[in-house]
Amino acid sequence: AHVEVWFCEGSALREQFDSWEEESPYSDPQQQRFRKSVNPSWVRAKATPVLRIVNGEAVEDWPSRP
Repeated sequence: AHVEVWFCEGSALREQFDSWEEESPYSDPQQQRFRKSVNPSWVRAKATPVLRIVNGEAVEDWPSRP
């Protein structure tokens, strides 16, 4: 198993967050969850890798960026 941590400035995500807000999350009292996520390909293209953990160990062999 592995874990990857990526960093992206909030301003770069503004367009995605704004589009989610247009859906009026939680405007229905019966709605309990509003699950949205950022596409992994967007993250790989626009964010910066910070940390990768493989089998409990930090590693530095990041795949090359497109």
